[in-house]
Order: sequence, then structure tokens, then C-alpha cells
Amino acid sequence: MNCRAVALSALALAAAGCTTLVPRNAAAPLVVTAKDWPARRVQLLALQDFALHARIAIAAGSDGFSGTLRWQQHGSAGQMQLVGALGIGAIDIAFDGDSMQLKDSRGNVLADAAARAEIERRLGFNLPLAELGYWVRGVADPAAGTAREEYVADGTHLAALEQSGWRVEYASEALSPLGPLPQKLSAHRADYRLRLAVDRWSRP
Repeated sequence: MNCRAVALSALALAAAGCTTLVPRNAAAPLVVTAKDWPARRVQLLALQDFALHARIAIAAGSDGFSGTLRWQQHGSAGQMQLVGALGIGAIDIAFDGDSMQLKDSRGNVLADAAARAEIERRLGFNLPLAELGYWVRGVADPAAGTAREEYVADGTHLAALEQSGWRVEYASEALSPLGPLPQKLSAHRADYRLRLAVDRWSRP
């Protein structure tokens, strides 16, 4: 079994133990419009400060890894700690707009273009950090151009969105101190795939 298969299998087994799920009925038809979505979108865009702890699986072609993600966001400024189980090691990423800094487990620090290049080297692709800050909340990035949206049957939240060449799919929501937020989601573009199972949402 290759690394990608191990990573995705590990995440699937781990996610099975999660609680406080509000599962989406996969058999329910999607609707073209959503009468409740505009108000929900405003609420999600207003959620500028959040923290989460999640299990993550990343695959690039036949290579992949699974690990944990800790993320704190304050407006446009975010801090991530990504710990990989299959050889990626631990990296801390701080970003704010176009500014970025990466620190690895050996204490090496890289900034901006060098930091982005190191993330791509380790993960196998360029992580869309700005967009991901919105996608993880269940809403498209308003600064990233037009997004194609699909809604769940009752029109309360997104089932999927497509933006910046990525397709993001939402499998379930979790009840959290911040309100109902995505609990399981996946994003893929070509041979790149990222899956998150959020264990805990909280205030930063």
C-alpha cells in the first residue's frame, strides 16, 4: 500500500470516532438556489477569529501523509502548526496577507517566497492558504474571484464549491461554540487532495 493510501485510510478510520456531527443526507438532491444561504454567508464571512484542531491527510500524486493541524486565525493573520506522521516533520506557518514565515522542527526560519517554496517541497503542491481560511468555514473567498456553489437540499449551507481551480466538498457539520461549522471536508485539484476532519472548533 503506498503512502497516499495509508494517509487517506488513516484519516477515514480516525474520523469515524468523531462526535457532535450533524450529517448531511448524501441522497438528498442539491438545489440550484438557496433561500437561507445569503444570511448564512454573511455570518460565515463575519467569523474572522477562530481556532481549530483537526486531523489532516494530504496527497500529491502517489505520495501522501497524514497528521494533525492546529490553526488560529485573527482577521487576515493566521498561525498553523502542521505535524506529519509520515516523515514531513513539524512546521509552523505564520501568514498575514502576502507575508509568510515558516519555522521547522530544527528551528530553521524561512520567509515569503522561500517559505512558500519549502511548503510546496514538503507537501508536493502550493497550499492555498488565503482561500483555505474561507473554505474551512464553509464559504468561498470573496477576494479569489467567482465561485461555483452547490447547496444542501434545505438551503442552509454549502454542499460543495469550486474556486481557484479547486473543488471543495463538505460531508458534515459540527456544533461548536462559534455556531455550526464544517466538520469533514475535502479539497482536490488535479492529483492534489487535502482532507480535514475537525475535532474541535473554538475561540482563539
